[in-house]
Amino acid sequence: MASGKLRLISPTAESWEPGPKVVTSRWEGDLHGKTVALVDDARPNADITVAAIGECLVQEYGVKTINVDLHPFQGEDLGAIEIPKEVVDRLRKEADAVIIALAS
Repeated sequence: MASGKLRLISPTAESWEPGPKVVTSRWEGDLHGKTVALVDDARPNADITVAAIGECLVQEYGVKTINVDLHPFQGEDLGAIEIPKEVVDRLRKEADAVIIALAS
């Protein structure tokens, strides 16, 4: 199923300048028949975000989804959550793509 490699695409930028910006993806793959992991990062509304994205992907591409909830790994600090190695290993093994909700 998955290639065994984990490729991360970050939505963050080194710097930002106001004005129109075109964002393109270099990935030329096809989601049809793929497995997409939808990660709820425990931020407010992340569950709603990944559910909506997952619904669109299932309807549009027929993907299989894996839901990953990071709430159990959230500490007292509501900031960044370190994803445990066993979760990363599961994603590598079972998913072709991973979407992490960054909601608030």
